[in-house]
Amino acid sequence: LRLGEFDPPAMNPYSALGLGDVQSPAHRALALEAAIKSFVLLKNERDTLPLRELGARRVAVSAGHGASERGLPPHAQPLSAPQVVGPFADNPRVLFGDYAPVPEPQYIYTPRRGLETLVANVSVAAGCREPPCQEYAPAEVEAAVRGADVVVVCLGTGIDLETEGRDREDLALPGQQLQLLQDAVR
Repeated sequence: LRLGEFDPPAMNPYSALGLGDVQSPAHRALALEAAIKSFVLLKNERDTLPLRELGARRVAVSAGHGASERGLPPHAQPLSAPQVVGPFADNPRVLFGDYAPVPEPQYIYTPRRGLETLVANVSVAAGCREPPCQEYAPAEVEAAVRGADVVVVCLGTGIDLETEGRDREDLALPGQQLQLLQDAVR
């Protein structure tokens, strides 16, 4: 009752929102701000992050978009073009959970597409096409990361492996994703 579940619709401020509010520029800007503020950085050696001014350098991808417009700190290091590896690098189908709406394709930013907004020479090597990662191509990953200053590794489970009522038995990366990670960071 405290949440207003039984209040009349006129009392609910969200009732006034129409379809014009969904995916509006203001809505997308707020979603971008939320995404940027929710990234978790576990380690930032040599002030590598945030990425800026990638230019013609090589980077392997796994980062959000819009970094070049965010007023980055002057100590951020210029990097070579990114290399994006992993089953989540450029596969929009695996980016959304089972409670997500069907987004419009123009608003889907894979890690590859996001890094391309930095005007970087981004290359992609999935290594395995889907999250179960039963078929792994190590040579593809090794070729992509060779000579890269930045490698973005995009791993995880997705709805192929776990959904409501279908939990995993352990927290290990599925299939050969751990091997992919090890090959990418050698």
